Amino acid sequence: EKSRLISEPEPLNRQWLANEVRTIQPSGTTPLAYALQRTQEDLVGISETQLLLLVSDGMETCGGDPVQAARDLVRAGYNLRIHVVGFDVRFNTAARQQLIEIAESTGGAYFDAQNSDELRQALSLAAPFSYTVYDATGNVAFVGRLGEDGPELAPGTYSVVIDTSPPTVINNVIVTERQTTLITVQQSNGGYQAEIE
Repeated sequence: EKSRLISEPEPLNRQWLANEVRTIQPSGTTPLAYALQRTQEDLVGISETQLLLLVSDGMETCGGDPVQAARDLVRAGYNLRIHVVGFDVRFNTAARQQLIEIAESTGGAYFDAQNSDELRQALSLAAPFSYTVYDATGNVAFVGRLGEDGPELAPGTYSVVIDTSPPTVINNVIVTERQTTLITVQQSNGGYQAEIE
């Protein structure tokens, strides 16, 4: 089995994904191009911008061209960015360069990680937390990712729940007409703190 879809494209559930990843048994090959080609099937009918996260400990080993496969996704009209984490490839120049080119070909970013701590840090940067905005009646008003442009909301009071572990809840976020409300989230003492500006 070269590639397996473990979740349909949807907002990130970090804990569930971490549990799923723990069950994966590596096969020893690196079919990057094949995995990216399969992505086309997974994204059929999805028009929203998608963030793909590719983690690899090496370069393509199955004869494909993953940089071209990433470019083909963009040329086919898929609205996506691929962020790539290169695990333990810092001193493998060819592998690192290939992974960087995959990310750059879609406007994504590349992150190096040499150990488990650096991998955790790279993953938190590469896969920003999602958040949900709720209106005063508890209905979902918007779902997005930290670091991306936020929504234009009608004036009112909202709650924001950020998909950290445990979730970070920000109540009484007041939105006024023609004003930008900025929420800054910082990691502190093993948790997260949010500040409304």
